[in-house]
Amino acid sequence: MLIVAPVLADDITFTIEQRDYYFNTGETAEIPIEYLNNLGNSVSGQMIYTTAEGVNSGGFTYSSSSTHSTSLTIPSGTGNFYLTGLTSDSEKVIDLDISFQYSDGGSSKTVTLGTITVHFTSDSTGMNSQNPQTSQESATSSSSSSSQSSTSQQYSTTISQMIGGSSTQQASSSQQALQNNQQNYNSDALKSQMEARSNEIAEQKEALSDVMENDDLLSSVEEKLSDEGFEPVDDSESISPESSTDGTFTKEYSSPDGSSVTLSGNIENGEVTSAEASFDPTEQESLIPQSLLENTTYQGYLKSLTDDGFASTSASINYTKSEALFNQTFASASGVDNGENNPFINATLTNDLENITSVQLTRDANYSWLIPVFIIILAVVLCAAGWFVYNRYFRKNEVEEILPPVSRKPAFNYREYAEKLLREAEGAFEEGNYVIAYGFAGQALRVYLSNRYYKGTEMTNEEIFTKIALSNETRWAVKTILDNCAMVEFAKGAPDTDRFEEIVSYIRKMIAE
Repeated sequence: MLIVAPVLADDITFTIEQRDYYFNTGETAEIPIEYLNNLGNSVSGQMIYTTAEGVNSGGFTYSSSSTHSTSLTIPSGTGNFYLTGLTSDSEKVIDLDISFQYSDGGSSKTVTLGTITVHFTSDSTGMNSQNPQTSQESATSSSSSSSQSSTSQQYSTTISQMIGGSSTQQASSSQQALQNNQQNYNSDALKSQMEARSNEIAEQKEALSDVMENDDLLSSVEEKLSDEGFEPVDDSESISPESSTDGTFTKEYSSPDGSSVTLSGNIENGEVTSAEASFDPTEQESLIPQSLLENTTYQGYLKSLTDDGFASTSASINYTKSEALFNQTFASASGVDNGENNPFINATLTNDLENITSVQLTRDANYSWLIPVFIIILAVVLCAAGWFVYNRYFRKNEVEEILPPVSRKPAFNYREYAEKLLREAEGAFEEGNYVIAYGFAGQALRVYLSNRYYKGTEMTNEEIFTKIALSNETRWAVKTILDNCAMVEFAKGAPDTDRFEEIVSYIRKMIAE
């Protein structure tokens, strides 16, 4: 069963077989994408793809993402193209988000395919056939299941052979599917870009990891955390590089009792310039500097906030080369969040946390933020009272307004649309575009059957035989036609003039019944 992508533009649809693809390490991933263009003409636009990957190295997990774009022309009708170029020599998972942007009638539209997950593993044997959605759909009855299994296997073989064929065959197939001889993707360029970017990010992360390992400021902060019983959590370090000397990082630390601390910081010009430890002051009071706990100003502020119904919610210490900045935020004990109006205590200390330079309390004393809230509530009450008075005393004799009839969109004429597809198939065949001609013919038959015997949504060849009850004679004829169309459409069969005319004649006769 194919998965239809969520679409923001109604006239172009992309379809993929599954959401997860598995390839062996060292292989180049090639993913077939089917398109349907109902605009009646070729459409040029930008294919935008974003890759996000996670890499395990040295006990740490790194994540990175990058976005690229390339020109793409979608011919009218249906066809296929390949997304290619992803590769990896090590096991990893890459998330690929794809969208196609184009202009139609002066307005910009976007077709969003969603996320495709590519897995590079040491052994991908049999993994791509594991599709829970397909297996649930095919388990209808013994006879139907057998027929569907055979058809699915034939389609899967076709896809596999197309992917595994020579580059000359792929170029020829793309040249037939895209009449303007443009390649959908420059696979070598995409592969080189992704490999170069991946290697560059890995080198930058390794360089920043070395900086962190040998930095005095970060070492002193980690030593303070270790003295309080907090040790690094395995595989919790994340580095986001801007270059080999600049970036940001986060690390998680935990204690034996389950408490946790998040350490985040900045790296500039090859050294850690700040490292901020964030924690819950109610659970980890020991992380609040002892010099601050003994400070009368801090204790006075703390008592004032507690007496006014505030409770501590979060705290942090931001260590720099010259000082340490302490912040403790409070919120109403009743659970009301005043956002930016929540009070907080800031303190500046020396780097060793022994001496305090300043302690400040910031709070909104006049609660002026309540004024707009009160105005809104008053306006709602007045509107409700006015509506009540109007309905109670002034609407009694009002004549009901007669609404004009609602114009309804005419029903979809599927016979006319199927006939249009047949005419386009005949025109394409006369011009020598046999792949497009057989594709239109097969689509015309599916459109007619899905609207005549089912809900009207376009169906795959497999769904037609599992969801529509046809006589044995009709079923055999329909299956033969769809198989012939698919064979030519996917370059597995040669076009035949007499046979094509028989196919079009049979479909046209069914439409006219």
